[in-house]
Amino acid sequence: MVTGVAGFVGQHLAHELQQSGHEVVGVGTSPLKDTQLKNKLGSYYACDLTKAEDVAKLPLNQMDGVINLAGLANVGESYNQADLYQKVNVGIVDTLAKQILELGLNNIRLIIVSTGTVYDPLQKAPFDENAQLANGQNVNPYIQSKLAIEKCALEYRSSGLDCIIARPFNHIGPGQKPGFLVPDLARQLEQTHASGQTEISVGDLSKERDFTDVRDVVKAYRLLVTAPKHQLSQPIYNICSGQPHNGRELLNLLMESMGLGSIKVTVDPSRLRPNDPQSIYGNAQLITKDTGWKPEISLAQTINDFVSWRAS
Repeated sequence: MVTGVAGFVGQHLAHELQQSGHEVVGVGTSPLKDTQLKNKLGSYYACDLTKAEDVAKLPLNQMDGVINLAGLANVGESYNQADLYQKVNVGIVDTLAKQILELGLNNIRLIIVSTGTVYDPLQKAPFDENAQLANGQNVNPYIQSKLAIEKCALEYRSSGLDCIIARPFNHIGPGQKPGFLVPDLARQLEQTHASGQTEISVGDLSKERDFTDVRDVVKAYRLLVTAPKHQLSQPIYNICSGQPHNGRELLNLLMESMGLGSIKVTVDPSRLRPNDPQSIYGNAQLITKDTGWKPEISLAQTINDFVSWRAS
């Protein structure tokens, strides 16, 4: 079962699971209109995952695993809706986990998707799973909700639930919509080129972050949900490339892939974040050791595939 199946990551995960021979049950908040996605699912349920009566109607007793991608994920919007982010994101995990435990479904593994941004960004990278976590009082409401989700999940794990927490770092690829760095830069380049201009204004692209292709990320989710219990030595796994890349690298790859000529790049001071850490990237040695997973798709290939998808 994949909750949040109609989202950017959910669609890739449904494809990955189907291609690996699994039957996928999708869950979302509204009726599914995407025919292409519908064809990858054995069945689909529309429900409010924060409501116990809705979750009780799901065929959890038929599942081998549940991967929870549902929830609110827009960092910018979280500042104005802190209470809602806590209510929805934590509520979904709490309701799903409680239902699985109450039904005595010990065969189900629940994958809780957190984020690599739960780490204190001021410590030295790369961050492994034992790195210092961010102080919940000094981070945005989105990260606060993810820290709360992890606490909730670990409490259910201590009660006997087969629960694994995944901490993916930045993931990019075909299908990603505006609101994130790569699609936003691509749209800006496209608009600049269409208007005949030769200059774009950006924020600080010197900051380094850890980018993994979404198709590699969902492969990690598949391995975590299907691995034999004895194979997983820890409750928490980073999913990341382990390599820092800055925004200027992404911009150059986009310009090359889009076939654009020389475009001047200027920095807009109003977009600068003075307290933004210079370099944030992770260490994925644990998931590699326990499952054999490692990222396989290069950054250049990811950008080319994203540009091709966008043009299609």
